[in-house]
Parts: sequence; C-alpha cells; structure tokens
Amino acid sequence: SYQPGEMKELPLQNRNFTRILILTTGAVPSTGSSTGVNMNGIGTNGTQWSLDGTNASGNTGANSPGVYQAPNLVDIMSVEGIQEVSAVKGVIPAEYENAIGGQVNLISKSGTNQLHGSLFENHRNRALNARLQTLSSKAPLTFNQFGGSLGGPIRKDRIFLFGDYEGYREREGV
Repeated sequence: SYQPGEMKELPLQNRNFTRILILTTGAVPSTGSSTGVNMNGIGTNGTQWSLDGTNASGNTGANSPGVYQAPNLVDIMSVEGIQEVSAVKGVIPAEYENAIGGQVNLISKSGTNQLHGSLFENHRNRALNARLQTLSSKAPLTFNQFGGSLGGPIRKDRIFLFGDYEGYREREGV
C-alpha cells in the first residue's frame, strides 16, 4: 500500500500509477501493453479494479468490448488525483468477486479545509534524449505531459472540492 506523497516521488514511466504495481511480488507488466499488469501468473483480465469502493474493471466478457472499450482501463486516472493504491494478491478474499489474479484498490483524493494544489510537467525531446546504440542518429521525439490539481473547501467542515487535469502530447517521426 502506498500513501500520499510516496507515489508522486517515485520515477513512474509516463506518470502511470500501474507501473508501481510491478514493484510488488507476483506482478509483472503484461506483454503487448504499456499499462497492463499480470498478477500471480494470471493475464490482465484476471486483475479486478475498484475506485473508491466501486467496481472500475469494466465489462471483461469475451463477447463484449467492455465499458471502457477494453478491459481494465481504469489506469487513465492521474497520479495527482490518487490518494492511495493497494493490491490484494495470493488467496483473494471472497469480498473481491471475479478477482483471480489480484485486486487493485484505488482511493481518490478529496478536498480539505485548506486550499492545496500541485503542478507538474514531464518533458522529453530530441535534445534531451540519448541516441540508441543501433541507430546512427537520434529518433525525432517530442513528449510533453502536464497538469495539476486543486482542492479546498466550498463550505468549511461541510463541502469540499477536488479536481485534477492531465494533458498529454506526443510527436514522433516515422
């Protein structure tokens, strides 16, 4: 289980929280996917996801494209909006239905009585990248990921607001 602040300080590939899951035992990146996670030797569809206690796995049936157009695409959530990530693996308790390989639980951030926020930018371009040893020149690439979050009170001790935004731009040559 990772607490507030800890995950934001880790070097996550493209700031994707699913990359932190492969730091736990029994979890590996799925082949053919930059974001999928296989847990306990079971494919990506065997991992169930919940967000704030609600099932966020989508419809993973074989004859249906799923609610999110592919199974388990809850990983589009920004690191800025996540309070906590926890993974349940091994013998899965009965409370997690349909979880064969593992259960990933996300808790989103909320507003507080104090105004708080953050800004970030992840920028890569040709001038900053190293040349691959097998190429004679650097491949053209411009990658920019940016965003932030803002939270605070609407009515002190009663109603709170929290929101985040993440933008992503990528240009690369053929």
